[in-house]
Amino acid sequence: MNPEAIMAYHARSFAPAARLLSRPDRLLIARLYALCRTIDDIADEIGGPIGHDRLQTLYDDLGRSDPRDSLAIEAATWVGCFDRIGADCGDRYGSDLYRR
Repeated sequence: MNPEAIMAYHARSFAPAARLLSRPDRLLIARLYALCRTIDDIADEIGGPIGHDRLQTLYDDLGRSDPRDSLAIEAATWVGCFDRIGADCGDRYGSDLYRR
């Protein structure tokens, strides 16, 4: 699923509210939502030692200067973007994580 589809499927009230945003801002917010949702799903749905190990790997990779984990790469794209939402963060820092 792409970020917009993830948000539309899971975010019952947030997705309709996001439609009030401009398309570029909505796409950025959808990417951020999909990232957070994916991490939350690892914790809630996988859970246990496997979920913990996956989240620990993500955490460790976030501390690297060159993250290799696809979730860590997507999360790293957001560093510094929060003050520029609506600018070119999505285009400049876009990842292939959700393009399948």
